[in-house]
Amino acid sequence: MKIFRLGGVTFYYFFLTFLPNRNFPIIGRISSWMRRICCKLIFKSIGKGVNIERNVYFGFSTKVEIGNYSGLGANMNVMGVNNLVIGDNVMTAPEINIHGNGHRFER
Repeated sequence: MKIFRLGGVTFYYFFLTFLPNRNFPIIGRISSWMRRICCKLIFKSIGKGVNIERNVYFGFSTKVEIGNYSGLGANMNVMGVNNLVIGDNVMTAPEINIHGNGHRFER
């Protein structure tokens, strides 16, 4: 399984991130589909109808869960987040940065 995950990460970052966004005629839908299939190998879970635009960067985080019909905008960066859960019907704007390093919250 680690080999598939490593292969998926390599293919995603060296090829799929450079393909056009979903709204690009014909090729865009194929690009979005390919990114979604590849991320199924990498992440913990991905729901139905997920749209991942170009240049979305997750580092090497594998504990990512994305809910049904969610969309991740172009040039989104997720850095240092161990357990990221993006719920159902969530749409993010382009250029979003999510950082989680070094934060402790105790009650």
